[in-house]
Amino acid sequence: MNEKVKNEVNGENIEILDSGSTTESKGSKIKIVIPILATLIVLLLMCGGVFLFINKVFNANYFLEESSKSVSSFAKKVLNGMDINNEYLSDLDKYDVVSNINIKLSSSTSALENLNGISLNLDVNARVKEKYVSMDATLKQDSENIKASAVINNDKVYVESKEFFDKMVSIDSSVKVEDIISEYSNTIGNYDILEIVNKYISYYFESLKEAKISTEYEGFNAVYTYEINDDNIDKVNDKFMSLIKEDEVFKDIVTEEMISNNISVVIKVKMLTNEVSEFIVKNEISEFKGVKIDENKYEITDGENKITLEISSNLLSLSTKIDNEEVKVKFEVGKNSSSFSYKTSNTDISFNLEKLESKTNKLSFNLVVPSTQKNVSEYKINGEISVKNEDKKTSASGKVTFNYSENEVTLNLSSDTEYGENLFSRKDVSNFVSENDITVEEMSTIAVNLMTKLMNFRFFGLIYGMNELNDEVIDNSFYDSEVSV
Repeated sequence: MNEKVKNEVNGENIEILDSGSTTESKGSKIKIVIPILATLIVLLLMCGGVFLFINKVFNANYFLEESSKSVSSFAKKVLNGMDINNEYLSDLDKYDVVSNINIKLSSSTSALENLNGISLNLDVNARVKEKYVSMDATLKQDSENIKASAVINNDKVYVESKEFFDKMVSIDSSVKVEDIISEYSNTIGNYDILEIVNKYISYYFESLKEAKISTEYEGFNAVYTYEINDDNIDKVNDKFMSLIKEDEVFKDIVTEEMISNNISVVIKVKMLTNEVSEFIVKNEISEFKGVKIDENKYEITDGENKITLEISSNLLSLSTKIDNEEVKVKFEVGKNSSSFSYKTSNTDISFNLEKLESKTNKLSFNLVVPSTQKNVSEYKINGEISVKNEDKKTSASGKVTFNYSENEVTLNLSSDTEYGENLFSRKDVSNFVSENDITVEEMSTIAVNLMTKLMNFRFFGLIYGMNELNDEVIDNSFYDSEVSV
């Protein structure tokens, strides 16, 4: 406790604090200073941490990595409904494949009524390990039908139809089944579509790391620059091609280098909101400048040209004018669906892929395209196809409708495919005659039998612009002339 001490100075009494009071005052100051120092230390540590965070997160290399992930994520959503039976694709040599395919035409248009009821049935058996494929086909309309079969055994094709010729005919083929299967196996064999897309994206972004990359800070903005120039363009392309050549899927498909011209990309990011506010893409020919004008929306200019780009985790939309015609392109993804659309003044194309329950995917599409014919203004095509994968079986069904002027044709499709071991027995092709041994007379017989059979079908009259062919008398000289031609 402070004590007062009286001292007399010039005859006056003056009260002063003793030394104990001074010590307590210093202690109070220390109590104030320590928290201030502690706060300063914490602030310095925070500033240091923020600086490290900024350098780690807001830099060009990190942005490149995150961009690669974002593109892959968007691609995954787009391809979400494209399920493929990977068990079969991963071991082509192990399984047989048995497929039944049905295609049927119908039309409500009187001018095309002769197309009604045409159907094609295909039974296909394939054994990859033995380079063997067999097909049985039946073409049918009303009570008429044509049956034919073919066997492909590596570089030999065997064709048979008792309705045209009483012998099986062997044909030398320049295309070998072994080559087709090898190409298919190397291209698709061990990968699904999503993995192929993701691999290509990762190789592309990995190659960009060989470019000149820099980061600058302007206030609360980070500026990333990626430059491919004469000094590093070969490094970028060499890196890309080295990754491609090491990949079994891409090595025979991708043969061209990734970048052919110098290019510079500058991106400005607001660090407080972590959003791209501006960007510039420049090559030897043009320069595109993009500025954010709204949430997820950018205006891109190239001289007098203007493009509006909208981009988010679920949407990529682009609109511009080409030759004074407005063009709109859009990719959009949902939880279990993805869609694509392309629109101009006379063209409207849209695709929608949806993942349903029970391992079923549905593809819907609509196309309106202009016609080059004087009497037809446009063509319309729309359809819907569903595919179900389950227990080594794949089934598909759907229809596609074609419209032009006032005419309409609908194509109904269905197929069932199964894969497994030893699902069929090979056909006997030992009793055949070579195509080189068929005489001219036998060739004429085959041609006449074919034309005679086709004339019993209503669609044949429509194709050749005839009204009624069934009642006409066959002129063999006509067929002979056709054969000679």
